[in-house]
Amino acid sequence: MAIERVVSRFKLGEEPRNSVVWKEFLASERISALESIRREYHSTRYGTEPRLQRVSRVTQQARS
Repeated sequence: MAIERVVSRFKLGEEPRNSVVWKEFLASERISALESIRREYHSTRYGTEPRLQRVSRVTQQARS
């Protein structure tokens, strides 16, 4: 899902707060935008797509 580019002009000091702007979007659109920002940040910072860590541990059960 692509985010539509919207340009709005406001006088200095009359711009709406971010919370007011984000409330205009549906919850699914906000989550989609957040996921897009997260992926962009992660690829810029680490150069890869995030993945789950693979952790395994071998344990022995004590004999009783």
